[in-house]
Amino acid sequence: MATGDRALGQARRRRLVSAGAPEELTVTTAAVKLQAVPTGAKRALIFVGANAVRWLVSTAPTATKGLYVAGGGYIDWTDPMWDYQDALVGLEFFLDTGAGGDADLVIQYFK
Repeated sequence: MATGDRALGQARRRRLVSAGAPEELTVTTAAVKLQAVPTGAKRALIFVGANAVRWLVSTAPTATKGLYVAGGGYIDWTDPMWDYQDALVGLEFFLDTGAGGDADLVIQYFK
């Protein structure tokens, strides 16, 4: 196994370490940013409750513009090879146009 392959394998086996308690966030008809990104958080797993949302980084999504996540879906930013810290700070959510009510998100941050 080449040195680069070994380093890649070790990085993929790293355990996720929690960066604190989960954040709960309600998305309504206005763009919402994450409110409590802990210092040192570089990754996150975001669960989308019953209603769909759209998200973008560094620009506000709308009910029809942005990356779609269905209710019951996840945004998985836990890959140990990536540092999502800047994206977490700029991440915004908006309720999808087809949603039947508010969307509840649960965000678990990791170091």
